[in-house]
Amino acid sequence: MRILLFAACLLACPPLVDVSAAQPNIIFMLSDDQAWNGLSVAMHPQVPTSRSTTIDTPRLSQLAAEGMRFSAAYAPAPVCSPTRISLQTGKSPAQVHWTKAAPPEAGRQLIEPRGTRSIADAELTIGELLQTAGYATAHFGKWHIGGGGPGRHGYDTHDGDTGNEHAFGFTDPNPVDIFGMADRTAAFMAASQKAGKPFFIQLSWNALHASQNALAATLAKYRQRLAGENDKRISVAAISEDLDTGVG
Repeated sequence: MRILLFAACLLACPPLVDVSAAQPNIIFMLSDDQAWNGLSVAMHPQVPTSRSTTIDTPRLSQLAAEGMRFSAAYAPAPVCSPTRISLQTGKSPAQVHWTKAAPPEAGRQLIEPRGTRSIADAELTIGELLQTAGYATAHFGKWHIGGGGPGRHGYDTHDGDTGNEHAFGFTDPNPVDIFGMADRTAAFMAASQKAGKPFFIQLSWNALHASQNALAATLAKYRQRLAGENDKRISVAAISEDLDTGVG
């Protein structure tokens, strides 16, 4: 079984593993609210500060070492939903009229243009394209672009029309559903392989949201390592390592 791995952050894009299969299996991994320098691998080989010296992410570092880093690449948008709809459709946020995550703001001198708040049925997604090519498709984790959820937009298996609130109920031993998503991914891979179909899986973690839900042991590790730092920085470091563990 050959797998193409593509990991992405809203502000960072780690590795690509190249394979030559005509229909490679694809796993697309997207984290949320992760800083450009939030991994233990440098995002740019000539910028030492583009990596964290305090957060341990050995699995993502290994993927980067064995694959490709897009050091000059940018996320479609600096916020959540516009980036997600862009990744699904291949269009820029401006093309789909969704350029910000928050509601319109009052008190502006110019009236904001009316924007999209849900992916339209007419939009062609990467899931739909790959379904047409014979792939089994799955979307696990955060969707957050409405439109009736992943099932209406090219995904055979999914967690539904989920947003940030989906993450808050998951705590140790399954922080922010990181390990639950990994288990569902493994099951889908096995089922697809048994059926003889190539697969496309998008893993859209809610992490780093609800970072306070990190594993107790990981939180304890970073409380010691980052003694004197505020609770938020400590919990973000902990959930970052938990996410890396969930990569497998």
